[in-house]
Amino acid sequence: MSRGIPLEEVGAEISYSDVMRLNLPKPVVRPEEGVVEGSVLYVDVFGNVMVNVSHGDLKDLAPPLGSRIKLYIGDRVYECTFETSFSKVPAGELACYFNSWGYFEVAVNQGDASKKLGLKQGDRVLIKLK
Repeated sequence: MSRGIPLEEVGAEISYSDVMRLNLPKPVVRPEEGVVEGSVLYVDVFGNVMVNVSHGDLKDLAPPLGSRIKLYIGDRVYECTFETSFSKVPAGELACYFNSWGYFEVAVNQGDASKKLGLKQGDRVLIKLK
């Protein structure tokens, strides 16, 4: 389109009824317990794990930077450091932060969080903030 190509040559016109709606799972927030239950939305090519918990979901539970957050995955428990980026923790360590889309993400500095945590799309993650 930026090169002046007519829209008809770019692709077929679609109607609103052709658009597929995604039914993303909703997180379960239990502020009295300091817990949020979420699901893995996406694992990127680096193994960073995006969870369906948004910044708004944690508005009453927002952890301070540098705090340790527990992640319950099945019968395993992990701890990550809440930061602005995975690069703020030592190499090989788990970091959790809000990504550029505003979703909770877990990463390993210079590593693969999906492999370290055994997570894939759709898996449940319980996040304990206090």
